Amino acid sequence: MPLPTWSEKDYDHLPGWSRRLSPTNRVMMAFRRHWPYSLAASTSVLALVLGMPSATSAAPLVPPPLSMSAAGDGPGSASSLATDRWSALPPGPLSARTGQAMVWTGQLLLVWGGLANLTNAQGLSAALSDGAAYDPATKTWSPLPSSPLAPRSGAAAIWDGEEAIFWGGQPGDTTTNRYFSDGAAYDPVTGQWHELARSPLPGTSDPTAMWTGREMLVTVGGGTTGAPFEGATYDPASNRWQRLPAVPSVAKLARADVSTFGFAHPTHVTVMPAGVTAAWTGNDLLMWAIYVVSAQGQGPSVSCSPGLCTAMGLVVQALSWTPGPQEWHSLANPQPGLPLLGAGAVWTGREILFIGGTSCIPRSPACPLRPVSYKPVIPTYEPATGAWGSIPGSPALDEYGPVSWALTGQALVGIDGTGHAAALEAGSKTWQKLAVYPFGDLHAATAAWTGTSLIVWGSDGAGPDNGAVLG
Repeated sequence: MPLPTWSEKDYDHLPGWSRRLSPTNRVMMAFRRHWPYSLAASTSVLALVLGMPSATSAAPLVPPPLSMSAAGDGPGSASSLATDRWSALPPGPLSARTGQAMVWTGQLLLVWGGLANLTNAQGLSAALSDGAAYDPATKTWSPLPSSPLAPRSGAAAIWDGEEAIFWGGQPGDTTTNRYFSDGAAYDPVTGQWHELARSPLPGTSDPTAMWTGREMLVTVGGGTTGAPFEGATYDPASNRWQRLPAVPSVAKLARADVSTFGFAHPTHVTVMPAGVTAAWTGNDLLMWAIYVVSAQGQGPSVSCSPGLCTAMGLVVQALSWTPGPQEWHSLANPQPGLPLLGAGAVWTGREILFIGGTSCIPRSPACPLRPVSYKPVIPTYEPATGAWGSIPGSPALDEYGPVSWALTGQALVGIDGTGHAAALEAGSKTWQKLAVYPFGDLHAATAAWTGTSLIVWGSDGAGPDNGAVLG
């Protein structure tokens, strides 16, 4: 059975930040992959950046794996952030945009690419290829030199300790389903760009990208085309890519899911990759590949025509991979119904938080198109024990949860599209309300932690947006 057609209203049940992306990216959000928001600084459909602690020396250092340590009262703690206030950034050279890639180097905030907020006569937004660097020490912006990459939005971005690497994305006309599979690296010390070696992965927008300390990990798949899940590593030192092992078959899980439909003789069974959520723990890549399984048959169903019923469900394949061995290992699958589709995965140093996902399949009979309220629950997974848990969403944020977030080392900061902000304390797993962002709409914003302050930049408004700093 083919998957249903999509329309604008199909995304109203998703978190606010996904509803305000371009049409193709909204589908990518619903049937997805590294906002994750990567979150790790991908800019992905999530268009999010998790900030890393600032290097203590003048030279940029390879940042450690993102983590959220025990609670304290220093910079970045929930209690400290609760006393901070917002101040506007100085005017910069970039126009307002969505889908930008953003990364913190330890000294500079780099912003590159995106979609212009103004549309042409055909109603399409132009993709952008300009960028700028913001230096919090001098409170100044400087434009980046021209990039060798074509204009695009939805590129992944990571910092490898010496260079910012940008990969993937899509052009301004998001109706073409055309994606980029190339990338480039920028050295802020020399001001030079260079292209990456050709990637073995297919072109994609909003890939998941993570830095291991030596290589960039990229995972793709799902989205609008239902492309198979794939992954690869990129070594900046050798300028070489290497494919990850092939993802194991999901047939057994799919058969088990179809058995829950209650069909006596299921037919037309299809399995389509929907989205992938991944996280790097410092030693292992953990990945949750999510598929839509559909079937027809005779039996009870929520949607039946005379003599024929149809049903759809989500299947989650949980896997881990350790660099070196060319094989995946299966993990215990999560309980059904967790909001993992389209979620960003955040590694805290002990567990993984899944933020901003859904358990719904757009246009499926069991999924409401316009729920009255969406109060997110954050599923958690602890690799050491295999235990799943959950954290309630912050009551300070709006009904769609955070648009952007950042790890500070002691807390997880979430900001919604209307500017309300809250910090999740590491030790107590409780939220503290932060000062409201006073400078306008944030539905297209990205955030980064500098080690002493939180910088937010980006807007889907028509005018220029210079961002602001909390701290």
